Amino acid sequence: MKSKLILIILLTSQAVVAQPNGIKIKAYDIDVNLDLSTRQFLINVQLTIQKNDSSSTFHLLLSHYAAIKNVRSTNQEIIPFHFPEQDTLSIRLPEKLVKCKKFTLIFSYALPADSFLVDKGMFVMKRVDRWYPLQLGDIFNSTLRITVPDNQITLSNGTCKKKLLTNHMITFVWKTTHESDLALFVFNSDSMEYNSEVVAGTRINFYFIPGLKDEQKIISQVKSSFTFYSDFLGKYRNNNYMVVEIPADWFLGQSLHTLLLFTSKLSEYLPDPGTWVPHEVGHQWFGNTVIADEHAQGRWFVEESINEYLRAMYIEHIYGADSLSRILKDVYLANYNAIVKNGQDVSILDVGSVNNSPEEAQCIYAKGPIVLHQVRRCMGEANWNSFIKKVYHDFKNRLLTLDDFKKYISKYDHEGQCLRLFNTLLINKGIPENLYFD
Repeated sequence: MKSKLILIILLTSQAVVAQPNGIKIKAYDIDVNLDLSTRQFLINVQLTIQKNDSSSTFHLLLSHYAAIKNVRSTNQEIIPFHFPEQDTLSIRLPEKLVKCKKFTLIFSYALPADSFLVDKGMFVMKRVDRWYPLQLGDIFNSTLRITVPDNQITLSNGTCKKKLLTNHMITFVWKTTHESDLALFVFNSDSMEYNSEVVAGTRINFYFIPGLKDEQKIISQVKSSFTFYSDFLGKYRNNNYMVVEIPADWFLGQSLHTLLLFTSKLSEYLPDPGTWVPHEVGHQWFGNTVIADEHAQGRWFVEESINEYLRAMYIEHIYGADSLSRILKDVYLANYNAIVKNGQDVSILDVGSVNNSPEEAQCIYAKGPIVLHQVRRCMGEANWNSFIKKVYHDFKNRLLTLDDFKKYISKYDHEGQCLRLFNTLLINKGIPENLYFD
């Protein structure tokens, strides 16, 4: 892996900020119809909400492109709303709903399809686009139905069932549980190359733009790393996994539940799939099954550093112990020393976002894995393996915080030595010289 990797992750990470509300979104039931005659996505969303306080208003994130027809309760009572700022939707509840602990709201709106159109006729709709009303940090169940012309394929999270309709239309249906993100892709099947294999009991589906130079290398890396994480951490929780190349002229390498997304530009910039594929595949375990609490301190360490160290463990598994030492010294440490400017280093606990600066990105993607290796050395191999598997097992489909992670270190560190070391490395700036790299 070259130093370019850390920079490209900085470029492609996407952050969305929202104020926490006194509500939690528990479930979505979404109907989408693609109307090509008007170039619109026509959307109806039933949102099941759990209310935790007595406030009468709350905010959701929703694209400012949304032309809202109405927001209503299940008894068809119209709910007042307005956009106080771009992409922020304010909802005012009637008195009877203010008193309810749980209720359902129905949103009806249209989104311009061309706002989500990329090259080769693919429509790409991700959480960062706010195509459905959401707030960050919620884990929910969802049902998603989309009706499109029968020459289109659609992909989303979870397991899909499809039903042919009259008038050359087709409906795809997904159901997912314990989700934190929803994505939707629509494209003409003639524009993509398709491959499919069963790996570790899961069907992996590959959708590539024809002519992708490193197609076989990407497939090999996905299969190899998917097998490693399945064997080491546990069987993948879904029976389908999709790898999708997006034909866009921007950098993207991202993992959503059941989806690995990348653009042609990323593949050009990082031609060796071994530098990015195992990291994104690993997020299916830490990142999409074990989910980082986006409002908690240390969120980026939990979401990215743990996963990047698991990638290093995969390299160690494939190429031997010496390869782990090389990646720690010749990649992580070298990147940190080369990119972090004198006096600009920050502590891991002070990282607000990996998008803020190269220094904050290096803290997470370079220093973070080195810190975790010190904990592993302190614990010993057997304890470390038991520890990381226990964290995964106990936090499947749940939010994991840095404080949770520390508590689990304590369970395998009765004298407190490893936790003290961990806390010191989290707080201090820079990378000390007296660390282990073997």
